[in-house]
Amino acid sequence: MFVQPGNWADSLYINTTRKLQNWRGALLRTCARVFEAYAHNAVQRQPLADSVAFGLSHFTISDGYSRETILSDWRRATQPYSVTVFMVHSSRLQSPDELDWFLDSLGVATARGRVRVVSSSDYLFAN
Repeated sequence: MFVQPGNWADSLYINTTRKLQNWRGALLRTCARVFEAYAHNAVQRQPLADSVAFGLSHFTISDGYSRETILSDWRRATQPYSVTVFMVHSSRLQSPDELDWFLDSLGVATARGRVRVVSSSDYLFAN
């Protein structure tokens, strides 16, 4: 698994799928089964080419974003054929219960079968 470090803005910054088709992408495909990077607002939903089938989209929701922004991210994440990671940096929360409303929404969606929550990306890419 390879996760692109935060605030990585040099030539290795992978923010488009096109960048996965050069030597760096070949290296990632050779050495990692799962790759997470900052390719925000991905528009390709299905099917993914083999070269990007291991990509995950993610949203950080703990950095003071408004409820409207988080809900917009949620709507994109719950589109068909989407795989999304919601990240929370607990040290950046104003209070421990700041995101309870989001976690409650996630619990309801999971209980109704609208989304699936997994503890590891291994469950998403099992052969």
